[in-house]
Amino acid sequence: MSDAATPTAAAPPVRNYAMSCKTLVTQEQIWAATAKCAKQIAADYRQYNLTESNPLYLLCVLKGSFIFTADLARFLCDEGVPVKLEFICASSYGSDVKTSGEVRLLLDVRDPVEDRHLMIVEDIVDSAITLQYLKRFLQAKKPASLKTVVLLDKPSGRKVSLEVDYPVITIPHAFVIGYGMDFAESYRELRDVCVLKKEYYEKPASKL
Repeated sequence: MSDAATPTAAAPPVRNYAMSCKTLVTQEQIWAATAKCAKQIAADYRQYNLTESNPLYLLCVLKGSFIFTADLARFLCDEGVPVKLEFICASSYGSDVKTSGEVRLLLDVRDPVEDRHLMIVEDIVDSAITLQYLKRFLQAKKPASLKTVVLLDKPSGRKVSLEVDYPVITIPHAFVIGYGMDFAESYRELRDVCVLKKEYYEKPASKL
């Protein structure tokens, strides 16, 4: 009797984007890494005996982390972790590719978060200026606990000293778009995390 063929998983589709010079992380790789992170969070938070009345508050930092937050919430659901979603918005970029160094709070959480378990959900941490600001701002609200989870950690870009509690994927220095992340409010809808071509953000030198 001949051996049965071993089934193989279908390869993820190759997605090409005109504005991208490279796909850094695929949607499928993000899902796998996020599922693994959710398992670790679930294990770490068992000590808090989370329930529907004592959930983990995922604080989605708009706009870039909205897709990541949705996926993380569903993977945490798979692990039996009750969550509630809140939204906060802060920015230090504007329409440039480099941080301005000044953080603006554009939207605060609506629910009282005192004595609640909070987790800041960020799409990417580069300089860490915005995340440092948010940690200090939220810590002043006296939560029961405060942790950070970040889809893309870029340690090479740090301008302040800050450690992320749950870094999902570490990336090298590059300006990335897709999976919720933008350049000048474009390209959030790309399924993968891609490196933006320089000609899309570098202005040509003026002719003399």
